[in-house]
Amino acid sequence: MKPFQVVFLAIFIGAFVGSIILFAVFGGVSKDTSVTIPTTIIWGTLKADDITPVFDKMNFDQSKSIDARYVQKSEETFDLDLLKAIADGTPPDLVILPASDMWNKHDRLYTIPYSAYPERYFKDTYIQAADILHTASGYLGVPFSIDPMVMYWNRNLLGQAGISQVPTNWDDVVKDIPKLSKVDQTLGISQSAIALGEFRNVNKSKEILSSLLFQAGNSITTLTTSLVDNQDTYQINLGIQDGYPEKAILFYNQFSDPNKITYNWNRSLQSSTDAFLAEKLALYLGSASELSQLQNRNPNLNFDVAAFPQSKTSINSVVYGKLYAVGILKNSKNMAGASDIMNKLTGATFQKNYTEKVNLPPIRRDLLATAPSNGFAAVFYQAALIAKTWFDPSDARTTTIFGNMVESVSSGKNGVTDALREASDEMKSLIR
Repeated sequence: MKPFQVVFLAIFIGAFVGSIILFAVFGGVSKDTSVTIPTTIIWGTLKADDITPVFDKMNFDQSKSIDARYVQKSEETFDLDLLKAIADGTPPDLVILPASDMWNKHDRLYTIPYSAYPERYFKDTYIQAADILHTASGYLGVPFSIDPMVMYWNRNLLGQAGISQVPTNWDDVVKDIPKLSKVDQTLGISQSAIALGEFRNVNKSKEILSSLLFQAGNSITTLTTSLVDNQDTYQINLGIQDGYPEKAILFYNQFSDPNKITYNWNRSLQSSTDAFLAEKLALYLGSASELSQLQNRNPNLNFDVAAFPQSKTSINSVVYGKLYAVGILKNSKNMAGASDIMNKLTGATFQKNYTEKVNLPPIRRDLLATAPSNGFAAVFYQAALIAKTWFDPSDARTTTIFGNMVESVSSGKNGVTDALREASDEMKSLIR
């Protein structure tokens, strides 16, 4: 043999022997001890029955594209459960929360830098309600779903009253009240046009008030960035210096004032939801997510849906929408997996499947660009585009504050300016 053939043969034999030795040492190791990527754990208060099937469908269609598990938690115990999990070293990787609650938990959330989501891309991709997630250094989360306020209307009652066009602005609502309400000489009400003026028996009363405050130019709360130290400051804007909140409160209250021609609702009546289902309420202000509940509770109810009424003098239309967002926990032990799953949850494929299942409008502009054939959905899509929300220091406590504000004005205990100032002070104390 020639010298180079001898060398080549020696190298080949050495490699073969080496491979036998490596197999002898490591070949018997079980696959169970190999390094695996952990399953991404997601916590939220949205229904698991709505989210998990979408995971399953995508995994079936795309051969296990989502390695994640969603855990539905109680709204009442979510904060305590999360604190305990963090303390125990077993936190979830992602949370799906109301965007209004994200600032309350910003110290537990990983701020998504603008380098990961350029501001231009974010605004071009998601609806304007998502702007609330912007902070000085990045985003608190990425939008997941939106549930905007709309107006349901009884087709029979409007037809019997000779009303051919559903009111689109508040002036038209006021004009139609005498035709749609039935009030006797003792101020007893057997049929109402619209449920406003009270708080306890008006479903979504805080959301309705929020919509009216937005339409009056008041932002309720804001997160501003200081030009000096680039730090975020959270402030309450119920004071009359921001827009005209007093006009919103006075407008809301007039519908339960017996001295006003708009009187058609009082606190002795059943809840606005029950009144609408019983065909004793012509116009019902509710959220898009209530559609299936109304259909299921009274399958024979002849109703339709329209846009939430707007101010006739306002330039821009706006309505309150409950926005949910996906956030990454700082304590996540699977940051790479969490980031990947977050992108899938807010991506076009998942969002299309999810919104079709829950009958809600998408949060992505590319999906909203396609007009749905469903008449209800078309209204929901438009509402999503004009929806807005606000940071809420405590949902339960601000609901009480809003209720006290409305009732203190209706009872004559406070003037509207004093009621607003008192509500503002109480909300500021929640922040402090």
